[in-house]
Amino acid sequence: MNAKYVDYVVKGQGEDTLIELIEALRGGRDVSRIRGLAYKDPFGFHVYTPERPLKSPDDFPWLPYHRLDASKYIARTFLGSRTAVHQASVGCPFRCNFCGVVPVYDREKLESPARTEAILGHLQQQYGINAVQFYDNNFFLREEHAVELAERIGRFNLRWWCEARVDIVLGYSDDTLRKLRAAGCTMIFFGVESGSNAALREMKKQLTAEQSIELARRIRSFGIVPEYSLIFGNPENAGRDVTENIAFARRIKQANPDVEIVVQTYVPTPQRNGAFGGVEVEFPRTPDEWVLDQWYKLLIRTDPDLPWLPAHVRRQIRDFETVINSRWPTTQDMRLPPWGRAMLQTLSSWRYALGAYGFPAELRLAQKLVRLREPRLESL
Repeated sequence: MNAKYVDYVVKGQGEDTLIELIEALRGGRDVSRIRGLAYKDPFGFHVYTPERPLKSPDDFPWLPYHRLDASKYIARTFLGSRTAVHQASVGCPFRCNFCGVVPVYDREKLESPARTEAILGHLQQQYGINAVQFYDNNFFLREEHAVELAERIGRFNLRWWCEARVDIVLGYSDDTLRKLRAAGCTMIFFGVESGSNAALREMKKQLTAEQSIELARRIRSFGIVPEYSLIFGNPENAGRDVTENIAFARRIKQANPDVEIVVQTYVPTPQRNGAFGGVEVEFPRTPDEWVLDQWYKLLIRTDPDLPWLPAHVRRQIRDFETVINSRWPTTQDMRLPPWGRAMLQTLSSWRYALGAYGFPAELRLAQKLVRLREPRLESL
């Protein structure tokens, strides 16, 4: 709203708000009565209307797939030769304080399994898909919902990837996990975040490190690959946090070598009061300032310059990431030839065994040679 060229901002779920705004601009109604809108009054002051209640995907029509050139959006991935995407829910009911989803969607609305089945059936019939990446922040919540979904979509013989919470999936029965695997569940991304229970409480994650270890061990027998995201460099004591999380990552790998570790840097969502990781920061005031180099790196979490993260700690994070990615190259990397995988594992095995992560120049060179995929930076 601080940008001179912005007159209106649609906040949150915008399908209804945008249509009502168009009607108002055509003279059909007063913009002040539209929920979920911010605008400038005639004097240039910012006006914020009440929030709009979150609606379920079932309340909206299907996406108009026929208006797209499907060849641009159906991709070859490790899941299948024709991978589509789908989002079967919106929002998140949890309150993790570092996440950008919570301030926008403070609850979750699920698409009915019957509708998910119908849409996937349409995509398979019309476009020949054989795999799906689900974009939901939490694809699994209630166990009965997960079971019904598995029973409905299993007939399509799709391989799929999704996101979920450790505690939710850990609470599922063995029978449910078998049904999910039989229905094509291949990999699940989990926001594990930390091996420190104190840090997890601080993040309001409602999770323990022990639960993550237990899930890694248990899920292995069902043939589902867990993808664990770990956040390194907590502002409280960034150096100690990195050391603790490296040790935790090793415990995870000991419990289940198939777990894929995604190394993230602690970059909390900027708060309106200027607090950022406990540090007062002067944030940009316009969209144009947000795309300047220093802020863009922060937004996409690519080697950001953070006030609580000294250069040697940042290097320690990247060095560990280089070693662990070489020791266990991601199964998502279809381009990696067998000789390239063997080379990376051979070069990195002694470093991982001895915990010698510092300055792995030979591994970085080898990764460039084989163009190793980085899940932290690339979608499927």
